[in-house]
Parts: sequence; C-alpha cells; structure tokens
Amino acid sequence: MSQFAVISGDIISSKSYAELPRLLKGKLQGIKLSGLLTPFSASRGDEIQAVCNDLSQLPVILRQLRYYLRPFQLRVGVGFGEIDDWYTATNSWEMTGPAFHRARLALDQIAKSKETRTILVSADETTDLAFNSLFLLVDTIMNGWTEEQWRAVQTYEVQKTHQN
Repeated sequence: MSQFAVISGDIISSKSYAELPRLLKGKLQGIKLSGLLTPFSASRGDEIQAVCNDLSQLPVILRQLRYYLRPFQLRVGVGFGEIDDWYTATNSWEMTGPAFHRARLALDQIAKSKETRTILVSADETTDLAFNSLFLLVDTIMNGWTEEQWRAVQTYEVQKTHQN
C-alpha cells in the first residue's frame, strides 16, 4: 500500500485576522509544489490541509507552506500512513484513512501551544521521535528568521542564487 503524509495546519490566533478565509484562500492558491497529491485548501475558517504523495518533498513543502502563509503563524500536524480510496476524492477534505487520523492526533498534541510547531505521528514511535526532533530544530531556526532571511531562502530555492 502507498504511504502518504497528510499535512494539517491551524492558524494561531486566527480570530485576530479580519477576513481570514479570504486572505487564506488567496495565499493558498500561490502554493504549487511537486509532491502534493492535493493542493492546500482551507476549511472551518482557520484550518488548512493537503496530501503529500512524495515523502522526499515533505521538508520543502512544509517550509514553502510557512513561507507562503506569512505573516500567519501555524501549528502543523503531519500524519504518515495510508489513505482509503484516495483516487476517488477531488480534495483532501473528502478523504479518510489512518494518515488523516494521525495528522489530527498530531494537531491535538500541539493544540494548546502558541508556538509555531510541527509534529508528526506515524505508526512507529522511533520514526516519530526522529522526525519530531528534526522538526523541533528546523522550527526553532525558522522561527528566528527575519523577513529578509525568508526571502533569501526562497530566492535561492527558486532561482539557485541569492541575487534578486
């Protein structure tokens, strides 16, 4: 069976943003990345979700998600696992399966946190520990980036140069 990563996000302090659904929709439309089975889309006002079918692209997708959704701060839950009947759904909100349950569990683990964090839940505790240690390191580094650093990283990734 194929393994997927369901990426579910929650905007921190979402009530402080006027017209959040409209702003979020515009920002999400800009995210066009390889490795996504479904595009990012919003539901319930402040929740976003997508399905990644190329796990090697997951780190890039997570960083791009945070880049495109600036200045919003996100809690991100990632669930590894299978998806039931993924080929019949038109968007991630119509899908089900263990990967979705694990992504929800990951979000629940950080629900009360006001920090920008990423948590992964899989069927294996060793995998969870390894990924979550790396995510904590990467999140800590990215949380300290200035706007200029975000743009420099994005420019380098897109153009393979630091020159604008």
